[in-house]
Amino acid sequence: MLNLCIPNNFLRFCEVLGYFLLGVEKKKISETSGKIVDRWGRGVILVIFLCTFPSVSTNDMNWLLILYLFLLLGFQSILEWKYLKNSK
Repeated sequence: MLNLCIPNNFLRFCEVLGYFLLGVEKKKISETSGKIVDRWGRGVILVIFLCTFPSVSTNDMNWLLILYLFLLLGFQSILEWKYLKNSK
């Protein structure tokens, strides 16, 4: 299984480095008018994932998780593009 444990110090370091080098400020979709769309979209994706979860064999479980992450990150990037115009 893929281990995605990244220390918080490293994430904070990358955020500070991005701010000083690129001038990127951290913004959240929940602070814009897309807050409701974000919540509903994530909820719908989660419900679809949970409904398909019992019918998937153990061999295909990795592909289901990859598809779920792909959909979730794709949805997030579309919302960032639409509601955070100056994000990089």
